[in-house]
Amino acid sequence: AKQWKEDIVCSLQRINTELEEMERRPNPLGMELFRKFRRYATLTERRRNLALQIDVLEEAFPPGHRLVAGPNNVVMLKEGVIAVKRDRGGKEEYHWVGTFKFNSFSADGGDGAEKGGRNVSNKKE
Repeated sequence: AKQWKEDIVCSLQRINTELEEMERRPNPLGMELFRKFRRYATLTERRRNLALQIDVLEEAFPPGHRLVAGPNNVVMLKEGVIAVKRDRGGKEEYHWVGTFKFNSFSADGGDGAEKGGRNVSNKKE
């Protein structure tokens, strides 16, 4: 995932550099103007798609500052939403019922919480 993100960021930098160079050059005339416009539109579309890929990648593989390590090499999100799935006439629906926030995990449950030392809130947002 890290290599994929690095490749996307590298592509974004190349596209941004090319777009900046295109903006610095004087505007051509005739068919050359059409080609420049077409290339500019293609590059901006590609840049938008790469930005969406980064968003999807970060959602699937969150950065380390959004994670907390647990027992048995389990890694979890620090914060998130609690949802329940309900079947409504053959159609599945998800409903948010609250949020959670993990501060830390402890193997002995020494902080007074149930074993695992997790703190869960049930606030609706």
